Amino acid sequence: MIKNDLPYLTAFTSLIGLAVPYAVLGAGFQVQEQSVKGLGNAFAGGSAIAEDGSTVMSNPAGLVRLPAQTEFGVHIISPNTEFKDRNSSNGIGGPTTGKLSDDGGAIAAVPNFYYTRPINDKLSFGFGISTLYGLATEYDRNWIGRYHAVKSELITININPALAYKVDEHLSLGFGLSAQYADATLSNALDFGTLGYLDGIPEATPSTPALDGFSELTGDDWGFGFNLGLLYQISPSTRFGLAYRSQIDHSLEGNNTLTIPDFAIPLAGPSRSRGGSADITTPATLSLSAYHELDHRWAVMAD
Repeated sequence: MIKNDLPYLTAFTSLIGLAVPYAVLGAGFQVQEQSVKGLGNAFAGGSAIAEDGSTVMSNPAGLVRLPAQTEFGVHIISPNTEFKDRNSSNGIGGPTTGKLSDDGGAIAAVPNFYYTRPINDKLSFGFGISTLYGLATEYDRNWIGRYHAVKSELITININPALAYKVDEHLSLGFGLSAQYADATLSNALDFGTLGYLDGIPEATPSTPALDGFSELTGDDWGFGFNLGLLYQISPSTRFGLAYRSQIDHSLEGNNTLTIPDFAIPLAGPSRSRGGSADITTPATLSLSAYHELDHRWAVMAD
């Protein structure tokens, strides 16, 4: 009998649907937009340029080059995605119905704030708040890939104080601490049409959007890490930067809300919310950059 196993099958289906968004999250969710000024040079030479407050994030050693200043900026990210189906099928081998294509790109605002101040001739302080990692995609609830993902959103806020020390006229070193808040929402549809069809419910038809259930997992967490930097000035016009940022581990704790269609309540029980958790790690990064000023108008940067 399938009936007794449906509550467990529901949870299992939910987990399978959530696995795909997490694979996407890990594939490419780094946010490069740390500086409005840096956008003009495609963020090249980030660890060596040290010309604005974003050096708190990119290479804290560069703080020794900056005056006292406060900066604020906002980037608007508007991705455009396209999906085309190639013979999707459900768990019993039949076709999955739904919208054949959909743009899941979601507009996101990415703000940043920086404050820098020299303490003395050798020591400088910096403070930054920005988003280092994030992802936002949202599809219609009736799109053909709804059993994999509907809404996948990860928001992080990184709070980063840092200090830089000028060893001599050529070398400076930097160190920062990161307190990172992460908030995630992951949702997908549940194919109760197919489950009801297998259980012999007359009105149930496989993979029908109107008969779907829905799973939404939300959670948040604080994680902690650090960043290190080295800046070496070869000449007044040439410098190199080396920067490292540690990985940060998050264990998101929150709720998993299941919405069950009326016809499936005898099989799986009423809609409910239960505790849920998921692990996300923002990866460590290592960058090496070069900056060379050709004249007062032109410079060459490389990573």
